[in-house]
Amino acid sequence: MGTAGYVCTYPSTYQDLEDMTKGCDGLDNDCDGLTDEPFGIGKTCIFGTGPCAGTGTWICDNTQAGNRRCNGSLLPSTPEVCDGKDNDCDGQIDELDKLSDSDDKLVTFTPAGATTPVTMFAHEASRVDAPTTNIDSTHRPCSLPGRKAWSNVTKEEAAASCALIGNGWRLCSGTEWTDACNGSANSVFPYGAAYVGNKCNGYDYMAPNAAPIPTGAATGCVSSLSPDAGASLYDMSGNVKEWVTTTTACTPDGGTGCDGGPTTVTYQIRGGAYNTPSFSVNTPDGGPVVSAPGLQCDSLAPAPADPVRLPSVGFRCCHTGALPQ
Repeated sequence: MGTAGYVCTYPSTYQDLEDMTKGCDGLDNDCDGLTDEPFGIGKTCIFGTGPCAGTGTWICDNTQAGNRRCNGSLLPSTPEVCDGKDNDCDGQIDELDKLSDSDDKLVTFTPAGATTPVTMFAHEASRVDAPTTNIDSTHRPCSLPGRKAWSNVTKEEAAASCALIGNGWRLCSGTEWTDACNGSANSVFPYGAAYVGNKCNGYDYMAPNAAPIPTGAATGCVSSLSPDAGASLYDMSGNVKEWVTTTTACTPDGGTGCDGGPTTVTYQIRGGAYNTPSFSVNTPDGGPVVSAPGLQCDSLAPAPADPVRLPSVGFRCCHTGALPQ
């Protein structure tokens, strides 16, 4: 420029400093050797969310919020398990719409006198997080071995928890529960006709240190609905008692306990618990026999009208009808 000195003519894209308001363009606009550094281009990012989230790198994309996009891929999905996570990355957490959805142990059978099958938890309900005195309003209950049974739960909370699983899931009815406990042999106890103290976790199982044990740990306490090993239910006697529902028909005039509808639903407690004792009784021939009526499949107690939580009472869930594969 002669006496005016030198003038550097920069391209129209030049910026004294990279200006984020002008978007991400793949250029080193401020000529400092870095490209779109305010956007972190080329740096590592997390692709996706949840257990299947993978890694990628940031690239320019002015159609996205922040003018960038994480370019990567998801990790391979894994089978769904009852753990409060979306293991199979389908956008649902612990779904249980079909048998292949999860690792829950379930048994499907048709109760005596019924025409519609029932799908039942093979184990007492457990939870995915540490037990508290309040219902978990976000995670459904699980049916898995080796877990701490979910007790200290009111009958209302137990019913609401089963409903969290999805349509058709509910507390088991007393009729369904008893038929499942009796098994295909229609036995008095899950394992047979006569009481055996080391089979199910009643008071005799760990006396004098009676306490709940992990679900399914009492391997002799099995109600078998068929010779198939997959048709077995555990801890139907002992460990923790279980909330169930019972339906009572109303009298034509809407008698006591009826609200004017055809039936009323109430609750019962079934199954006996770790603290249920046995007794020595005399048989007709004079010989003493140890018996535990509180641990029999037909043992029941009416539920208190008020909500109550007890360390010895839990639940299991049922679904009307068989689940698809």
